[in-house]
Amino acid sequence: MKSAPIPTDEKGPVKTIVGKNFKDAITNSEKEVLLKVYAPWCGHCKKIAPEFEAAASALSANPNVVLADFDGTLNEVNEIDIQGYPTLLWYGKNKSD
Repeated sequence: MKSAPIPTDEKGPVKTIVGKNFKDAITNSEKEVLLKVYAPWCGHCKKIAPEFEAAASALSANPNVVLADFDGTLNEVNEIDIQGYPTLLWYGKNKSD
């Protein structure tokens, strides 16, 4: 599976998930995660980016909720099958839901 490097410098309220840290950040995490799978060239992805950033800022005070980006052109994981961009995926505390 392909993966971008794990980010070392997270700035801003939206976290970056890559193939290499997907399990730790999503599957093995106790936090609830809203994951935006995007493509950098996608016009729809660019259009929702400011709203996603604003939502992440609004929720940043809640330590149990994370809003995260996943570049679907650079990363792959077996757990998700992307059919189009953008794709929003919600991972609640019970990851089997």
